[in-house]
Amino acid sequence: MPRRDALTEDDVARMMDRAERAMSSTSKQQRSLGQDIERLLTERNRLLAIIAVLQSEDA
Repeated sequence: MPRRDALTEDDVARMMDRAERAMSSTSKQQRSLGQDIERLLTERNRLLAIIAVLQSEDA
């Protein structure tokens, strides 16, 4: 049985395909996290505004 040290073109193509899919998945996850953070900050600001109104009513 011959020893296989070198990668074939098919091996490289498969590895590149896997790497591209992994990067695409990571990019989608980052986009989703960015949207989640944006929603949380919006909600935080809304709640801070409500708190400010309630505190001014107590004063």
